[in-house]
Amino acid sequence: MHETAVAWVRRRETVSQPLRPWKETPAEYAARLRSICQYINANFDVEGLCRKFLERVQLVVDAEGGRIKPYIHPMCQ
Repeated sequence: MHETAVAWVRRRETVSQPLRPWKETPAEYAARLRSICQYINANFDVEGLCRKFLERVQLVVDAEGGRIKPYIHPMCQ
């Protein structure tokens, strides 16, 4: 779950980064992160990702700590 959420933020951060990020003020950065969160909440299945958490933990237990398939948003399938 964490890896998926981080990937969503990183993807949006990359496309929203200003041309000169070193000139971005802390307030501007905070506003941009808020915008990223709003975008993710509006465009991705955050609730579905959270609801799948316990199911995915059980898959890891069943796989005895081995790899499991990554969470793929239904719109991406």
